[in-house]
Amino acid sequence: MSKSDLLDEMRMEVGLAHDYSKSLYDFYEGVIHTLEKRWHYCVHSAIFENTWLTFESVGDVSLLPFKREMTIAESPFHLCAMRGKTTAYFKKDQSFLFVPFFNGQLLQGVLVLETRSDNYVIQEEDFIFLNEISNFIGAVSSQF
Repeated sequence: MSKSDLLDEMRMEVGLAHDYSKSLYDFYEGVIHTLEKRWHYCVHSAIFENTWLTFESVGDVSLLPFKREMTIAESPFHLCAMRGKTTAYFKKDQSFLFVPFFNGQLLQGVLVLETRSDNYVIQEEDFIFLNEISNFIGAVSSQF
């Protein structure tokens, strides 16, 4: 299967996650499941919601080096929030992509992907995919 076909299938699965979700958290879990199971570049993922005082994780973050709840000052997510776009973040032997999603112009949350950097080079097509997923999450989150 070509990379384009895989990314198209993952777009479809994220769309289906929205169609079959009963709550916002079900939808978030569907997005996380799709990325972890289908995209070999993603090792672990999580979504952190912005509560205006803290970032709080949705789902299990035990495999990620971040606390379940972090103030904005202690979290690294403010980097992507200020830029408003996908941001690479490196920590010792780990690399991450932070993908912010917005409701209008307000930061709603950050999709965090721990990535495999040993055998995969992220390409422009991947960033386009992540930006599309980010826009979709932000757009449909208000429907729940």
